[in-house]
Amino acid sequence: MSRRFPLLTIVVLSALAGLASVLLASRETASAQTVATDRAALVAFYNATNGDNWTSNTNWLSDKPLNEWHGVGTRSDGRVRYVILEGYNLTGSIPPEIGNLTALTDLRLSGNSLSGSIPPELGNLTGLDFLWLSENSLSGSIPPELGNLTNASWLMLDDNQLTGSIPPELGNMSGLDWLRLDDNQLTGTIPRELGNLSNSEFKILGLSENSLSGSIPPELGNLHNLWGLYLYSNRLTGVLPQSLTSLTKLDEFEFYNSTGLCAPRNSAFQNWLRGVRSVNGPNCAPPRPTITPTPEPTLIPIDELFDRYDVDDSGAIEIDELVQAVRHYAAGTLTIEELVIVVRLYASG
Repeated sequence: MSRRFPLLTIVVLSALAGLASVLLASRETASAQTVATDRAALVAFYNATNGDNWTSNTNWLSDKPLNEWHGVGTRSDGRVRYVILEGYNLTGSIPPEIGNLTALTDLRLSGNSLSGSIPPELGNLTGLDFLWLSENSLSGSIPPELGNLTNASWLMLDDNQLTGSIPPELGNMSGLDWLRLDDNQLTGTIPRELGNLSNSEFKILGLSENSLSGSIPPELGNLHNLWGLYLYSNRLTGVLPQSLTSLTKLDEFEFYNSTGLCAPRNSAFQNWLRGVRSVNGPNCAPPRPTITPTPEPTLIPIDELFDRYDVDDSGAIEIDELVQAVRHYAAGTLTIEELVIVVRLYASG
């Protein structure tokens, strides 16, 4: 037995070494395949965005490593980690193949002339940290699949031509620090699910310069670490919810130029508002006083009036009757209209 045991050990170790070699080869093959997939996705992106006309396209479509393609960075295993091409004259549309860059953490394409819709395949990039598509001409609706990007800290879609409503799924993006949807053509109401973006780093919510309507959801008061809230130039209406007074770290608050949005005048809300460094928006109009309409006077019938003040057959009265009528008016038992009749009767005599 003492001689066979070392032999068994050698056999086991040899088998383990062989398995490790197979696993390593398998991993290398998988890595090569994913790098090839990344390369194909970048080629599709180049072609869809008229790469020949970019401001700089150094090494794109070449056989050089992807991290030598202008604006592209990779991890140590060769997978694409970032694509940053801001202000490089990109035109055309973002292809769905961009969703195959599953190791991507940073995609910045702001300041170009990209058009078409935002591909829902971007929701596949669950490791994404930065998604900047600002200052383009993107249209269509915001894909609800972006709600899958729970690790993203910045979602910048402002200054485009996006339409439709804000997907409530964006409230699932629990890692967000900044959400900018300003300067689009968005409609519908502000989803209350945005109140779920209450992580310790969520600082900016920009919804201004759209066509959003309805009232402000009270759930926005859950965003306790919010620094800037921008709601101006929409079609929002109603009184701002009292729950906003929970936003004790708010530094900028803009809600002007809407069709009826206003701040309540109660002392608690106004005291909170005075604590915000920069505020631009109207207070609600003061309540109108309740006015009780004055009832129409009930006039004495003319024949009764004549009898009361001894009007003679000629239609005239004596001075004593006129004096008595004035006293009745002063006592409130005679209306001004009735007194006028008596005065005219006296004058006619």
